[in-house]
Amino acid sequence: FGTALGKQLLKLRPDGGKYAMISGGPGAENLAERVDGVREALKGSKWIEVGGSPTFCNDDPALGVQQMTDLRTATPDLAAIIPVGGW
Repeated sequence: FGTALGKQLLKLRPDGGKYAMISGGPGAENLAERVDGVREALKGSKWIEVGGSPTFCNDDPALGVQQMTDLRTATPDLAAIIPVGGW
């Protein structure tokens, strides 16, 4: 699924930019695989992952929304936020 997310981003914005990811928890193997898939799909492209990515919302939708706000504040030119889960 992560690879598909990365490929979709490449289709939508082939010129690249800065991106961040939000994941559920650092111990969730399936989500870690998705993070790796996004990175693999974007490897060699013009997309650059920002520091501190991924953030972990611990499956809390409200925290995920707050993290999106925080990411946009910290990086105003952030072009994409990729949630690798479905909170």
